[in-house]
Amino acid sequence: MAFRRDVKNHDLTETGLPHFDRVRQDYGDYTNFVVKTRGAAADFIPQVRRALLSLDPSLSTTQIESMSESVGNVLAPMRMASTVVGLFGVLALLLASIGLYGVTAWIVSRRTREVGIRMALGARRGDVLALVIRHGMLLTLAGVAIGLLAAFVSTRLISTQLYRVSPTDP
Repeated sequence: MAFRRDVKNHDLTETGLPHFDRVRQDYGDYTNFVVKTRGAAADFIPQVRRALLSLDPSLSTTQIESMSESVGNVLAPMRMASTVVGLFGVLALLLASIGLYGVTAWIVSRRTREVGIRMALGARRGDVLALVIRHGMLLTLAGVAIGLLAAFVSTRLISTQLYRVSPTDP
């Protein structure tokens, strides 16, 4: 018999609950055996299977997996959701880049006369290019500042949904 204080039965995001293990001999449809090993768990699977069958040859040992595989199976839906969210983030970044390019191109096309006058008055090509880049960077920095502020506020709102991540983690 063993008492543990931080068992998570269904989901890794749930609060750890007190748990009491007891050994019993009434087998239901299936029984879980937990074996702690030193070294790679996969190396011990044949030995564990033989030991279980030596106790009761009628036992079915169909699914033997390491703890890392078991945790990986539990985390699979969260990993998939994270991947999808990441792909949407990349798509949003691509769309924002295209939008920024479009706005900058439109502003430059609207300022063609100004650029022509500056060039006629002796402005160098690098000076005009720096003017356009500076204006684009100001737009980009304003967007980044607004985005960071929105992200900071939104992580405060969803902080209860985060697992082992602080709301201010980049």
